[in-house]
Amino acid sequence: MGLAIALMVLFATVGSVNFDDVFAAAPRMSEGALTAVGLLLLLGACGKSAQVPLQSWLGDAMEGPTPVSALIHAATMVTAGIFIVARAHPIFEASQAAQDVVMWVGAITALLAATVALVQTDIKRVLAYSTVSQLGYMFLALGVGAYTAAIGLVVAHAFFKAALFLGSGSVIHGLDENQDIRTMGRLRKYMPLTGFGFIVAWLAIAGLPPFAGFWAKDEVLAKAFFHGDYAVWLIGLVAAILTAFYMTRETFLVWFGNERFAAVSAETDVDGDAAHAEAPSDSHAESHEAGMISTESPTVAYGTPPAPARLTHAPHEAPATMTIPVLILAVLAAIDGLIILPFKGFEYLTQFLEPVFETVKPIEAPSFAAGFALTTLAVVVAVTGVLIGRGMYREGLENPSDDPLDRRLGGMGRLFGNAYYFDAVLARSVDGPIRRFAEWIANTVDQGIIDGAVNGVASGVASISSGVRRMQGGVVRQYALVVFAGAAALLIFALVRS
Repeated sequence: MGLAIALMVLFATVGSVNFDDVFAAAPRMSEGALTAVGLLLLLGACGKSAQVPLQSWLGDAMEGPTPVSALIHAATMVTAGIFIVARAHPIFEASQAAQDVVMWVGAITALLAATVALVQTDIKRVLAYSTVSQLGYMFLALGVGAYTAAIGLVVAHAFFKAALFLGSGSVIHGLDENQDIRTMGRLRKYMPLTGFGFIVAWLAIAGLPPFAGFWAKDEVLAKAFFHGDYAVWLIGLVAAILTAFYMTRETFLVWFGNERFAAVSAETDVDGDAAHAEAPSDSHAESHEAGMISTESPTVAYGTPPAPARLTHAPHEAPATMTIPVLILAVLAAIDGLIILPFKGFEYLTQFLEPVFETVKPIEAPSFAAGFALTTLAVVVAVTGVLIGRGMYREGLENPSDDPLDRRLGGMGRLFGNAYYFDAVLARSVDGPIRRFAEWIANTVDQGIIDGAVNGVASGVASISSGVRRMQGGVVRQYALVVFAGAAALLIFALVRS
């Protein structure tokens, strides 16, 4: 709706929605009109790219088929908001207020989504909130005017996140649809090809050199710093270390450590089906109470013990049709950084996008030393996050129900695990009243007035027809009486008129 209203405002103001016409007219538009159009475009972009406060849908959408998650929710559809803001950059460049809002929306989303991803237990849901966080990075870059850096991260994210999603799909396939990372472990022994692709993509998203994620994310943070937005840069730095940590957590719980699926499967054999059947009902109760997703979902509410994995066979490598795309994407995630290198003569993406962003003033480091210092800091942050995650999860979990991170976070973990209760608050404050209003409309207006009018006409016609039918009973004496009465009435009428 925000995008539609923005187009209406542009058409009313400029008389066209063509980019060339709008950009040519932008210098003549008032700052208020430019800000309004920019914020409306941002509203549409937030809904499309899952930014605060319209981020809730992406986490639930990841429950769809894994190829859909990889292609649409990681690489194409969710980045549409990035493209519309980048393409409409003259509007945002002309309105500092709108550009600042873009920057802060991205920074807040990157940080909040990263904290939520910290404690997720569903292998795809970790990646879902990671996607929201990475999209936040892209909006942050757009907000500081680093449009090429934002597009560079879009490209890098398409490769490593698609590899991660497809790799998680192979894991789910090899584990009889089990998605709980607490009941996995050491799967690289059984799925070496998928494991290799997943690990390369993990190194890329963690921001370790020389993988694509390092060059893309470092460019975003450097541009934010040299633009003078130090608070936003610091938020991005915190989100970067969280990203490295939660992706290391997921990687080690899935591919390294101890084999928890075998022990859990043995418990299933001993305890029987009844024990397995209890977990979903408890999960549903907590999910419903917290305003999260329903019992049919494989995702459980935060704090719910893992349901025992029901393996009918040992974990196995996925077929070539599933592993080859993961490996191709992993290779691209490793070498994609070559097109976004911040060195003269290697800025291929910058040169490619120059016709689009030729009017944008580039953000440059004041000196080589300053740029090198920020790059070194980015490496230190990424390595720190990886080392913390490795130190905490390199041995796996002794008890799948006992995550050391949960113990350390305490109440904060419950806040993160329930996504700041945003969905629950939304359900009670927005969804509930809307549902009640819709029920009132359905019962009062639809059934009472609309259906009542239609049914009333039908009932009236039926009553009249029933009365007329009684006059046509087939008795000759009644017909003769009616004829006589009619003739008498006509005679009286004629006498009165004369």
